[in-house]
Amino acid sequence: MKRRYVSAVLALGLASIGIPTTASAAVTAGAVCSKIGSTATVAGYQYTCIKSGKKLVWGKGVKVVAKKIGDSQVNVTPSPGVSATPVTTNSPKPASTPSPSVSPSPYATIDTSRIIVTPSPTPSVVTQLIPKLTLLSTTFNSFVIQIVNYDPSFNWRIEPSEGYASRDGNGKVTVTGLKPSQPVSVRVTASRPQFKDGFETIAVETSPESDALVPKLSILGETNSEFYVKIENFDAKFMWNVESTRGTVEEKLPGLYRIYNFGSTVDPVFITVSSSRLGFKPGKSTAIKNAGATSSTSNSSLPLAPYEISEIQFSTDKLRFGGALEAKFKVVSNDANPSPIYCLIDGVINPFEASLTSGNRKDGFWSCNSLIPSNPLERMPSENYDFQIVIVYFNDSGKNELRKVVSTLHYSGIIQTPPTPTYSVSGLVVNKTSITTGQSVTVTFNLVTTNLSNFPQPLTVLFGNINDDQYLGGVPATLVSGNISSGSYTATVSLPTITPGGSYPVYVVIKGFLSVTGPMVTLTAPPPPPPPPTPTYSVSGITVNKTAITTGQSVTVNFNLSTTNSPNLSGLYVLFGNINDDQYFNGALATRVSGDVSSGSYTATLSLPTITPVGSYPVYVFIKGLLSVTGPSVAVNSP
Repeated sequence: MKRRYVSAVLALGLASIGIPTTASAAVTAGAVCSKIGSTATVAGYQYTCIKSGKKLVWGKGVKVVAKKIGDSQVNVTPSPGVSATPVTTNSPKPASTPSPSVSPSPYATIDTSRIIVTPSPTPSVVTQLIPKLTLLSTTFNSFVIQIVNYDPSFNWRIEPSEGYASRDGNGKVTVTGLKPSQPVSVRVTASRPQFKDGFETIAVETSPESDALVPKLSILGETNSEFYVKIENFDAKFMWNVESTRGTVEEKLPGLYRIYNFGSTVDPVFITVSSSRLGFKPGKSTAIKNAGATSSTSNSSLPLAPYEISEIQFSTDKLRFGGALEAKFKVVSNDANPSPIYCLIDGVINPFEASLTSGNRKDGFWSCNSLIPSNPLERMPSENYDFQIVIVYFNDSGKNELRKVVSTLHYSGIIQTPPTPTYSVSGLVVNKTSITTGQSVTVTFNLVTTNLSNFPQPLTVLFGNINDDQYLGGVPATLVSGNISSGSYTATVSLPTITPGGSYPVYVVIKGFLSVTGPMVTLTAPPPPPPPPTPTYSVSGITVNKTAITTGQSVTVNFNLSTTNSPNLSGLYVLFGNINDDQYFNGALATRVSGDVSSGSYTATLSLPTITPVGSYPVYVFIKGLLSVTGPSVAVNSP
């Protein structure tokens, strides 16, 4: 059908420019013609009817050059039998249209307004975001990759083949829960409405475990009853396990272990030491104490040649509960490389390093400070304790370091355990037994104590929740008369404004030592305020200034909005919606041009992205979570 219509229009155009319809054989130079000025084209030549003497004849033919229309050439050649005489053809439309006058131009003229061309459908614009991935770092159980072209407007899906993935707001992806040297692939997909999903996969292998820390062991101070094993390459960051085939293992200092009670000296003793740390291979080695082997010196008569200790002084003659002890002493050493010096109270305080107060490490004065435990659960029994000075020094070979007690100072001071304090509360009264939210209560009471010079924790007055014994709203009590042994106290307390109505007891509290319950106070909470009225919104008169646009053009939207119970109006948008999946995009804030928030007229100008596919898109008036009203649809055509 389309083909016929185009042919008809073309025929009409040919007729309108004077293509003759008689036989082409009658048109030759010098042949008789009927109308002066008429033209005829035959075999690529155009002939014009001229007057020669008293006759009308065809003039000398002129070669016709084809005219280009767009990218096509149109050569008009009459069919055989077409008359050379111009004719007038009626228009196919209802109204009769006369033929245009014959043009003297040698070129064919076509009325393009009569040619109807139906364009092929333009395919939808489809694009995608392909993730670009790079590896930032790896460990033995995790790794981190970066999405280089991360765009927060896309939805991102991270799919590791092993482990667990997390992503931060900057496109950094961390994969955890892996094993050392484990190959893992991670597929990252970027998706967004109107976009084709883009994905990329990266292959990563976690780092291998670091080499093991193999313990280097030496046996020191051997006797028939005990010996020491020292870990030469001890590192506190590792976990250490020491096992002996016989006897008892005791850690004396970090990296130094005493083995004793191993019985017979006929058979050797095997000591196995293993090291472990996350991310490292396990390390293990074994030391052997051969049968009957002893060191050149015994534990009880260790030579003091490298170090001499003298001028020992203590800051007090008695160790007291919660007190401090300072020991001062002089050390003279001929050791080429003086080693650290430690102090301890045997069985009570772990070793702590001494500080050099004057002189130098080969000839100087040292100080050790120790705090006696103050927690009641850590009180030491009343008896004598050994104060020991411990030195680490090199033995004769110069390779092995030995941590041993070089001097034991028998300290005869007695740990004084203080008597247990007592507390007695009386006369606990309140000035009100009933209050409303926001009101306070004044609490007064008397407190008598024994064996107490100051409170170990603040003396506090507070409300308690009688249902679960939780404290609420406490304030420190103030001494108004007397002293800590016998005094009168007061405090003003209140309940939080969000506290529900009910009965609440008053407490006098010293955390960890005292909790005395006083009178009940009844709280009457005010009724909750009524909920605010629900706002309403009514949109009318949504119009657009254009119902069809091309990509990149804008549309002005006008509408009226009436509201009730909404004194403030924010987030009023006009936007395009995707009618297929009801998703919004490309919104613009509406501007009120007249009226007020309760009844006003609004306008907004918005456009669609340049990549928007051809289609029809409705306009929405929108307040997130409150309002969504659909207006006219706007057709988007290709530019």
